[in-house]
Amino acid sequence: MTFYTDKRTFFTYQKNNSKNEEKDTFTQFSICCNELSVEIITTSIPQAKGWIERLWGTSQDRLKNELGLAKVTTLEEANKFLKEFLPKFNKHFALPIDYNNSFFVDAPESDKINLLLSITSTRRTDNGSSISYANKKYLAYDNKKLKVFNSKTNVTIINAFDKTLYLKYENKIYNLLEYIPTVKNTEKTLPKSKAHKPKSNHPWTERYTMKQLSIK
Repeated sequence: MTFYTDKRTFFTYQKNNSKNEEKDTFTQFSICCNELSVEIITTSIPQAKGWIERLWGTSQDRLKNELGLAKVTTLEEANKFLKEFLPKFNKHFALPIDYNNSFFVDAPESDKINLLLSITSTRRTDNGSSISYANKKYLAYDNKKLKVFNSKTNVTIINAFDKTLYLKYENKIYNLLEYIPTVKNTEKTLPKSKAHKPKSNHPWTERYTMKQLSIK
């Protein structure tokens, strides 16, 4: 299936020149389409507008201009004009419908919907295979087994619809668990100093000895 649309930032990649990585990425709509194998074709060519505008009773600005050229001034004249205008417009722009094929597919499982309705962003792993997200550190696990990455590996962080965090790498989903780094104690432990004992001939020792003798 293909969406043929104009180049609105809702559909297409937008470069924000922002440090916020959540905003400097594909739009969430285009990510969902990519996951569902839906192609998006965008164009900014004015001549292609007729292909983009859907014919559900209106063709936006084009109809207004055609009404003016036909000098239509009343509602009755407009209704009569539409009966002639729409078939011509459809013949020129519309594509034939293939009624023999259906493009409807089964709805995804709830787990996949949870991942589709998400906010994604790109991160790089550090030397310890951890990533930073929302001012916290996380490690990736696969069936409770730690996933080890090379330093500076680009990975995708998925903030799922239920607020659970996942990591995606090479089309595989990993669980993310918060990691609190242990801080090493860098304070040096000084050895206890031994009490200084003066020598027997030290003046303080002599005075102390004389004082003790006088007390007796």
